[in-house]
Amino acid sequence: MLTTQERIDQMESPIARELCQNYADALADALAWSNDVLPEEFQQHKEWEPNDEGGKFYGSSLSDIQRKLDAKKPKQPELSPTEKDRAERAWRIEKYIDQLDGPTETELEFIEDELRLHRAQVTFAKLVGIEFDE
Repeated sequence: MLTTQERIDQMESPIARELCQNYADALADALAWSNDVLPEEFQQHKEWEPNDEGGKFYGSSLSDIQRKLDAKKPKQPELSPTEKDRAERAWRIEKYIDQLDGPTETELEFIEDELRLHRAQVTFAKLVGIEFDE
């Protein structure tokens, strides 16, 4: 199951993505929980007025809780170029397998990577002794 943020990140339209992100941020700022239902690490002594009838309480907003949870998450290590290449290669192979398993009338779609193709051609030319100007 996808989180709200993952769903927003997957939106194709940048305008829809921005509007949904603004709405999610505003909602996270508006929702608040009382300290008596929160674990001590998430409690704040911020005063909230839920309505005009009084009844003030102290607690944390959803955005405060999310910030604290994000700070607790271990940071994902940056992938090395080799690991990125491996992940991209695995993704390409998966795409090709999906195309082969699909309808037989469809032509196999080649995923172009001009930079990778150029590097391979230059390497090949150097290995066979062809000299050229880059």
